[in-house]
Amino acid sequence: MKKNFSGVALLLMALVACHGSSGSGDAAAEAPAKQDSSNITGPVSASRGDQDFMSAVAEAGMTEIQASRTAEQMASHPRVKDFATMMVQDHGHWGDELKALAQARNVSLPAAISSSHQAAVNALQKLHEGAFDRHYMAMMVHDHEGAVKDFETAEKTVRDTALLRFLKEKLPMIKMHLDSAMAIGKAL
Repeated sequence: MKKNFSGVALLLMALVACHGSSGSGDAAAEAPAKQDSSNITGPVSASRGDQDFMSAVAEAGMTEIQASRTAEQMASHPRVKDFATMMVQDHGHWGDELKALAQARNVSLPAAISSSHQAAVNALQKLHEGAFDRHYMAMMVHDHEGAVKDFETAEKTVRDTALLRFLKEKLPMIKMHLDSAMAIGKAL
């Protein structure tokens, strides 16, 4: 199930959608069969849940990049600017990897962010100096906390082995981003 994004305008963005089951049975018995796509050269079909996960990650990544490009220009604290540059680089690389996974599975990813995510970026652009830095870092903490939870949930529900490998590779990096964002936010 795709998680609804809600909350304060500046804290609106979450990195991924959660689509786990709410059953209380044995997780191993309920886990969907994994689709081994690591050695397939032709198109691979993706489950609806995997498609939703890829779309949510793609949109969240584009939103992070847009907000972080704004921070590269508008942040007043050097650590905030450095963090924003890291976000643009990391999410840009991840987006390229995700596009390749999606293309191999004939999954269409969003070409632009939603109007609600754009509104959050626009609201961020109206802030200045210290207020901008604090709100941007609060947004990054919020987004990465949600992403950690969502990626951990997705580990149990994603069927495609290549997509599962992607999210397992990215989860430690998301946790590192969260730790960095929290440390910078506390220092402001």
